Amino acid sequence: MVKLINGDSVTEISDFEAYAFLNTWSKERHIAEINQLHDELFNSILAQHNYTSFAELSIWAQEPTNEYYSEANAIKEWYRSTWMEINEYSEIVTEATAAEPQVFINNLPKLVL
Repeated sequence: MVKLINGDSVTEISDFEAYAFLNTWSKERHIAEINQLHDELFNSILAQHNYTSFAELSIWAQEPTNEYYSEANAIKEWYRSTWMEINEYSEIVTEATAAEPQVFINNLPKLVL
């Protein structure tokens, strides 16, 4: 038996039902996984360029005289444009057209500084 927890509600289902639930394609789960991978990629870009958070990135992106101004804005633009690609994909994806989440992420445009 497996317990599904949804807010304050707990439902017990059989192992078979749990297997079927987890192995049934869901657009919401598919997009959630892509979003999670996108966030992980974004956070790795931040770390690679020594930013601690999106907030810090935004601070430097607002200071035209700062040496990090162009870099910060390029990273923000990359994030915006790749997020838009995910959003557009989420509008049209079906089980038949779904890409593997990691493959989708790997095919996003690369950050160019």
